[in-house]
Amino acid sequence: MEEEESRSSPLQGQQTPQSHPLTIFYDGKISVCDVTHSQARSILMLARKELEERVRTSTYTILFSMFWDIRG
Repeated sequence: MEEEESRSSPLQGQQTPQSHPLTIFYDGKISVCDVTHSQARSILMLARKELEERVRTSTYTILFSMFWDIRG
């Protein structure tokens, strides 16, 4: 029995990161998962990078279209 307990909790005696629920709304879907503080920060950084890329791409497209119309 003791052997089973030690196998089921390999981090016994060690401090594990505390997790909290995180709700994500993306592409018309809702996802809820338990994440650590570090995982939440990583997810937010990836989301911010994707948003910045979309803004940069759409801004470039708009500016190019305006330039082309002016020269047209």
